Amino acid sequence: MEQICNGCDNPIQAGRLKALPGTKVCVSCSTAGKKKAVTITGGDREDTFNDIIIMDDREYKEFVKDDLRKNTLD
Repeated sequence: MEQICNGCDNPIQAGRLKALPGTKVCVSCSTAGKKKAVTITGGDREDTFNDIIIMDDREYKEFVKDDLRKNTLD
């Protein structure tokens, strides 16, 4: 079963799926546009960890707007 790109609705190339089984976008969509990253810190005490979430510019702007809204409502 072929996987469809979330960005352009075209099939994702088999080689890309083999290299990155969890990918949701084709090569063209993965390299288009600016990318931003947000660092998330979670856990507790000695089990603390950091994770990085990479998103496109539009997703980042939505994330920041939602985050600001949540922080002003607290």
